Amino acid sequence: MTDHIEAVYREIAEQIARHPEQLLFVDNGVTSDWVDKGEVALAVRFPPSFRHFLMKYGGGTLVGEAVNGLLGMDFDEACGPDIVYETRLERKVFGIPTDWILLLNFEGDEKYYLDTSITDEHGENPVIRWEIEEPDNPDRYADSFAEFLLKRIKFFFPDQK
Repeated sequence: MTDHIEAVYREIAEQIARHPEQLLFVDNGVTSDWVDKGEVALAVRFPPSFRHFLMKYGGGTLVGEAVNGLLGMDFDEACGPDIVYETRLERKVFGIPTDWILLLNFEGDEKYYLDTSITDEHGENPVIRWEIEEPDNPDRYADSFAEFLLKRIKFFFPDQK
């Protein structure tokens, strides 16, 4: 990971420590083998900042919003908030592009996807926001998964650094 992404994760950790009841991310990650299995199951490569999240936290909840991760169980038996389960469901039901990974579904009105078709020089992928009110106009929400997570935290806690 780059120095910038590491700094973003330090700020995320500070926010988690400040708001432990609203930011439920525990050090309960999965092994790199599980991350590799998730990539194979979805036929994508996860960016470094998302791999870090999966191996450190596994997944989590952000003020009631489930941030999809890996549960460390067979993908055919898993259900939400498993990234493989949720993404496969989105592909089947809504026909999302095969290089999009569903990170978060905010009350059904906004969905956030990791777009693995675009990769920067550090291996990071942008996060795309899709809104039900503008289904034909998804926008770039963040340049990396880590920046997405911090931006969502700041949405709920805007007065924090």
